[in-house]
Amino acid sequence: MLSAVLVAVVVLLSMVTGLNLLLTFGMIRRLRVHSEILRAGRSGAASNADIMLPAGAWPAPFAGATTTAGEPLTRDDLRGVLVGFFAHDCDGCRRQLPEFVTLVRSLGRERVVAVVVDGDADANRATLAALEPVARVVTEPHDGPLQRAFAVRGFPAMGVLDADGRVTGATMAVTHLPAFLPDRLPS
Repeated sequence: MLSAVLVAVVVLLSMVTGLNLLLTFGMIRRLRVHSEILRAGRSGAASNADIMLPAGAWPAPFAGATTTAGEPLTRDDLRGVLVGFFAHDCDGCRRQLPEFVTLVRSLGRERVVAVVVDGDADANRATLAALEPVARVVTEPHDGPLQRAFAVRGFPAMGVLDADGRVTGATMAVTHLPAFLPDRLPS
């Protein structure tokens, strides 16, 4: 009788150990995938083409976007501009914001639209202070009208629109923006 109980316990422990190993291997595989995504994101290469609308696409019509200065913003106002999407809780956004500000300063405020996503006034204060002198700034909640119009899938997301309002390129890295800028932003 004791040997039967002992065998049952050993079988049960073997099954639990096998299940534990299976789950551990699954977690390791999943962590490898996430590590690759994070590594690519830090280098600015993670899904650059998929971060928002692809080159050649037009943003969808939208309503209800107003800048922090009280100016209404329409799709027609986005012709020949550089647009950037930043979230207050995004480490990549915080790292790239100074580079973005430096790059767009020479373009002029009317040729840059920055969308600050989520967060309350206190959380966004530093971001708004950095962006408002160099861009028309819109604040909106996650999945706001501009994010939907541009099909934004992550942050930071930046793109350039030509004089017709078509996306010429999109990226997660400020360092990639100059490739989309030459002669694509009409004066």
